[in-house]
Amino acid sequence: MQAIATSRTQPTLLAGGLAAMATIVVAAGLIVATNAAMMPTWASGPAVAPNSPATQPTAQPPTVPSPRTNGQLAPLAAGDPYVYSNVAERAVKSVVSITTRIGRPASAHPSQGPWWRRFEYRQIPRGARRGAGSGVIVRKDGVVLTNNHVIKGAGTIKVQLADNRTFDAEVIGSDPQTDIAVLKLKGTVGKLHVLPLADSDKVRLGEIVLAIGNSFGRLHHTVTMGIVSAKGRGNVGIVDYEDFIQTDAAINPGNSGGALVNMRGQLIGINTAIASRSGGSQGVGFTIPANMARDVMQSILSNGSVDRGWLGVVIQDMTDPMVKAFATGGRRGVLIGDVKAGSPAHRGGIKRGDVVLRVDGKKTDRSTRLRNIVGLRGAGRTVALDLVRRGKPITVKVKLGSAPGQKRVVRRKTRSHVGNARLGLGLSELDRDLARRLGVSGQVREGAIISEVQPGSIAQSAGLRVGDVVIAINRKPVPTAKQAAARIDAARADLLLTVRRGDHTRFVMLRIR
Repeated sequence: MQAIATSRTQPTLLAGGLAAMATIVVAAGLIVATNAAMMPTWASGPAVAPNSPATQPTAQPPTVPSPRTNGQLAPLAAGDPYVYSNVAERAVKSVVSITTRIGRPASAHPSQGPWWRRFEYRQIPRGARRGAGSGVIVRKDGVVLTNNHVIKGAGTIKVQLADNRTFDAEVIGSDPQTDIAVLKLKGTVGKLHVLPLADSDKVRLGEIVLAIGNSFGRLHHTVTMGIVSAKGRGNVGIVDYEDFIQTDAAINPGNSGGALVNMRGQLIGINTAIASRSGGSQGVGFTIPANMARDVMQSILSNGSVDRGWLGVVIQDMTDPMVKAFATGGRRGVLIGDVKAGSPAHRGGIKRGDVVLRVDGKKTDRSTRLRNIVGLRGAGRTVALDLVRRGKPITVKVKLGSAPGQKRVVRRKTRSHVGNARLGLGLSELDRDLARRLGVSGQVREGAIISEVQPGSIAQSAGLRVGDVVIAINRKPVPTAKQAAARIDAARADLLLTVRRGDHTRFVMLRIR
């Protein structure tokens, strides 16, 4: 049985080495690990693919800081021995170690799929669980990218930088469907080293990469090396939206949320999971591409939510006989098996049997690729689809809708955040913008939005969810989060909450223990 797992870890060190994986954490899913492979350096100038024509452009040496240029960016000379060191020493400054306190302990119930396994790591000092992971600084104002499973359910989040400065962090927003979370360092952050994001669509198979992270929750800023083993890995079963870069650079437990870096010192992905029979690194790791992480982050920061686009079609990959049968001229695309009546695709003129080759100029040779592009374009966007219909190329434009029943990810506004550790509940002030995004603007103008519900807590047991709006406690209105929190803190008996969720109002009883 193989296993995929995401992890946050704090193992103990034994005389002979690291303890077994008894202390592996996996918050929203899966462990983190992969293998390292030693690759040749730039030894004799630009590399040329074997058997390539003499006229083919050759790859250029990477541009990284060199000791000869006092750390300034400069092209490396052939045979420069510092290529890996230059990239690593610069990139580690942007990678952070994340530790979390998760609150009340939750029982562990491993779940298994065809080739992966999920675990829940528990370390329970006086009723609390702690976890560890990694993150990457991507903006000078202290925005950090990490995995959703690293911070899921966390009551407190601590971030340690490479220079040993430590900050509290708040969750700006998270997206379980891609396993991306966006954090913001609190307070005055000072000078930060930002890791630039690459165009991950340009990553090449076999490209040399470095993985950097907080191995085992204790070995901070560990650097491993390998190659890009595969691109566009989908249907793995880790998250809903998958387009993974696969690597054999060792990604160990605790590296979740860490960086995969190319030889130009750019972030090409966020490390998230491994495939493993043993629970340890076996050379098959998965990384969320930088382009996907960037789209999710920008949507959260700009709109406060990830509202994915929807076509309303049934799609499938094409086999070689299908490529011939649908007369695509040898081009592999995504076949439309059905079109939902009244959907954006139906209104845009897409028909059963069409083959989608590109969306807004981006190749769609796999169904997962088409789904990812459309989803991350967002609802309300108009996209151009290049199709083949009965052997003839056509282009149609479709205004994307919002997927029915999809979970919208609400940004947590923690500028007025208050919490109650006893109940495992976090509250923030409700404003017009949040009310509009939650779909309650026509019914609710005052109240406290639930911004956090800790796993295994009283609040979770009562059925409360992030995004619920508390409008009254014991049938008395609570216009602000502070008033709601004060009433909850003072309670000595069970509380009756009046909660607005979308178009409906319900009563929720909180049993005070």
